[in-house]
Amino acid sequence: MSIAALLQAAEYLERREREAEHGYASTLPIPDDLRSVKRPKTKKSQGSRTTHNELEKNR
Repeated sequence: MSIAALLQAAEYLERREREAEHGYASTLPIPDDLRSVKRPKTKKSQGSRTTHNELEKNR
């Protein structure tokens, strides 16, 4: 992954965090080269997702 792609990703994440603070959704799509990088799901994240889904179902 090139430095330019990493800088672009960092700028995107910073902008998304700033916009989230103000309640605005980001309009910049994730570039394809960044979309292919996926983090493996941990058991903890899967468990919290299951918990979240159950809470939403009950709500």
